[in-house]
Amino acid sequence: MKVFLTNQESRLASLLPDFKNTALSYNDLALLREKETTVTVPFSATQGDLSQCKFESLFQYAVFPRSILIFAAEWERDGRTMKAGDVIVQQAFLPPFSISIKAVFAVRVLEVFHSSTKVGFSYGTLEGHPESGLSEFYFCLQGGRLLATIHTYSRSFDKPIGRACVHVALSKVLHRPSLGTNARDFSDVKPSITISA
Repeated sequence: MKVFLTNQESRLASLLPDFKNTALSYNDLALLREKETTVTVPFSATQGDLSQCKFESLFQYAVFPRSILIFAAEWERDGRTMKAGDVIVQQAFLPPFSISIKAVFAVRVLEVFHSSTKVGFSYGTLEGHPESGLSEFYFCLQGGRLLATIHTYSRSFDKPIGRACVHVALSKVLHRPSLGTNARDFSDVKPSITISA
């Protein structure tokens, strides 16, 4: 992790090569705490195939509000879509206010999935990241319901901040889901959030 007093947004992309060969920060998921946070999303039964839906905000990593975290990603730099192996350099604002410490670290995309029942991606934290573990961000069809899920195996640096980030991320994805031609605005949704450990 690199720490700065000034915003490093303009140089995050230039840091991508620095992290490309960095190892994952964990060896064994069994040693990490598993947690899943799920939101049920109103969804038309006629859209029963997620592979036909668009999830641009998810695959553009528009998950966290810019007041919490900004990033530079390999797929953006290269003008393509996300794929396994891509590095995402992240800058977190600690605390998330204009006057804050800017912590820079990275993750690696491990898997991208886009099937009829599950759409999303997973990434692993790289050495130096304040968290250690694997995170999955996805939408899935389960029992006739559409679920937005963040599933993690992690050792968090700050549990209250981590929980708040998960809730904010799910809310942000719900309000910008880009589900395709039949997409709707989810700003009126008051989701019930289920957390399991």
